[in-house]
Amino acid sequence: MNFYVPCLPAGMPRVRATNRGKHAAVYTPTTIGPKGARRPHPAIECKAQIRAAFAAAGMWMPLQGPVRVDWVALFPRPSNKVWKSKPMKRYQHTGSPDRDNLDKTILDALKDLAWRDDAQVCFGYTAKLVAGGDDQIGIYIRIVPISVESEGDPQVTGIIASASRSSPSTVPHAAGLTLPVGESTSTCHGAGRCSAPASAQSDAD
Repeated sequence: MNFYVPCLPAGMPRVRATNRGKHAAVYTPTTIGPKGARRPHPAIECKAQIRAAFAAAGMWMPLQGPVRVDWVALFPRPSNKVWKSKPMKRYQHTGSPDRDNLDKTILDALKDLAWRDDAQVCFGYTAKLVAGGDDQIGIYIRIVPISVESEGDPQVTGIIASASRSSPSTVPHAAGLTLPVGESTSTCHGAGRCSAPASAQSDAD
């Protein structure tokens, strides 16, 4: 499913701490602005627009199983980047909001609509860009159910292969985690069970 959200992309605010009586608590702000002139946080409006755009694109039952979510957020061009006589190409947006906060806005908005739990979203391409001259600002979203097996995914295979080549020889494996202990190693086999190397055991004896 593909759909466009006409909005100003906004990231979820950071969780904050407060004191409530004698107890500490945390909360996610829903408003911004000075006291007496508070207004809804931009992320609240952004989430509402995402949900509305999803509904307008055609409601469906929430997906079960793993999901891939790709999104591209296009932000307004600054006035000093607007020209009349030369092309205005997209370029990378490196300002606020952070990518992870914007991702949270999108995933939170679509919970119980496109999927039951954000934990189902385990793949996805994301990009923050400044809009080109002919672009509409907003968020462009694609949602795809994926198969359980991802062994043959070229992106996964490529990332694992590239990172493995540049890592130390003692890399973690699903069957056992090898950890450095001084100049030797110990191996953990899951559930917290670790065995020291023979040399370390003999020293202990």
